[in-house]
Amino acid sequence: MALSTLFISHAHADQKLADTFGRLLEGGINLSQKQIFCTSLEEQGIPAGEDFKAFIQKKLAESKIVIALISENYYASAFCMCELGATWVTAKNFIPFIVPPLSFADLKGVLSGMQVLRLDDSGALDQARDRIAEIAEDPAGTARWTTRKGEFLKGLNQLLKGLPRPKVIKPEEFEKLKSEKADYCREYEQADKENQTLKKKIEDLKKTKDKAQVAAVERKYSSEWDAFDDLVEKAAKHLSRFDSVVVEALFQRFRGADFRPSAERWGDDPMDAVEEGLLDVDEDEGTFNVNENDPKIKKSLAALRELRRLLDEEASEGFHTQYEHKFDETLDMKLRPFWDRHLRS
Repeated sequence: MALSTLFISHAHADQKLADTFGRLLEGGINLSQKQIFCTSLEEQGIPAGEDFKAFIQKKLAESKIVIALISENYYASAFCMCELGATWVTAKNFIPFIVPPLSFADLKGVLSGMQVLRLDDSGALDQARDRIAEIAEDPAGTARWTTRKGEFLKGLNQLLKGLPRPKVIKPEEFEKLKSEKADYCREYEQADKENQTLKKKIEDLKKTKDKAQVAAVERKYSSEWDAFDDLVEKAAKHLSRFDSVVVEALFQRFRGADFRPSAERWGDDPMDAVEEGLLDVDEDEGTFNVNENDPKIKKSLAALRELRRLLDEEASEGFHTQYEHKFDETLDMKLRPFWDRHLRS
C-alpha cells in the first residue's frame, strides 16, 4: 500500500539543518525513509536524470504534509518562496517553522498572520509531532520522541551558528531570480485554476447515477499516481480481511493459474477457508479457487478488477516507465512482486 509522504521545504544553504530535522522525524516519530522527501537527505532527494523543477513539483503535489524551515536563507531563495506559495495555494497540511534568529516580526508574504511554530520551542515540536504521527504506520512512543527531541534541541544553537548566512546578490542576479520566481509561481497558479475546473466537473458528474462512470471520470481528471494510490489502497483494504491462503488464491486467479496448495506449506489453511465459504475445492483435481458468491470475495474481486483496468487500459506508457524507475520492477498484476509490495498486508 502506498504510504503518505512528507515534504521538507528548505533552503540549500540550510542543508545540515534539514538533514538533522529529517533524522528527528525518522527516529523520533518512526517515519520510514520512503515517507520523507528532502533534497538534503541521502536516498530521499532527486534521482539522477530527473528534471529538478518538474520532480519538485510532482513531489510537492503528492505529499500529504509540507514542512517549511523558514530561515534567513529561505527568504533569500526565490525557489523556496515559490514552494511556499504553491503550498499555500493548494491548501496543503502545512507546518511552517521559523528558524532563529528570525522572529515572528520578520514574517512576511503568505506567512503574515499564519500560525507559525518556533523550531527551538519544545512545545511547538510536540504540536508538529502530533500532526505528523498520523501518517506513520507505527508511531514511536512519547518517551522515544522526548529523547530524540531533547538531543535535537541541545545541539540546535551550535548547528545554527554553523550555517552560512544569505549573500548579497547583484541587481542583475536579483532581477533574474525575481523573473524565475514569477514564472514558477505563474505555473502553479495556472495549475490551481485547472484543478478547480476539474473539481467542478467531477462534482457535476457525481450527480449522475452511474457510479462506475463517475469513478472512471474521476480517475481521468486525477493524476495517474493519485488514481493508482487510491485503487491500491482500496484493494489492499479488502484483502487485509483475509488469511494469506485466500490472498494467494486471488493472486493465482489473476495470474490465470490453478492454485494447488501443498500440505507442507499451507497445512489445513485451504480447507479451513473452504469451511468459511471463502474458497471452493475441486477434490478430483486438488485445486482451490475463490468462492465468487461470498460478499467479501465479490468486493475484493471488484476492487482488483478496477485496479487491473487502470493498469491495463488507462495508465499511460509514461506512468509504466515512472513505476519501473521508482520500484525497479515491471508494473504487472500477474507478477508476485506487485502483490507483495502493494496488496499483501
